[in-house]
Amino acid sequence: MEEAEFRARVRYTVQTLTSKNPEKHIFFISPIFCNDDMGENRKAARWREIVGEEAMRISSPFAHYINGLELLGDPSGLSCDYVH
Repeated sequence: MEEAEFRARVRYTVQTLTSKNPEKHIFFISPIFCNDDMGENRKAARWREIVGEEAMRISSPFAHYINGLELLGDPSGLSCDYVH
């Protein structure tokens, strides 16, 4: 997926969830360590930035961003396919 489309989808998701649940805590988690982190393109790093930017763009004390690398930052927690 291209960056512009990814950003548009993230923005839509963030706006929809926060507008329909204005007083509920919502956690936006960027991608965990994945196969893309070991490839040449390494788009996952940029995807993490975009999720963080869009989550923080919403000025709500109920919208929280968690970098997926804080949850799983290396391949030791993944199966041999680097996805599960």
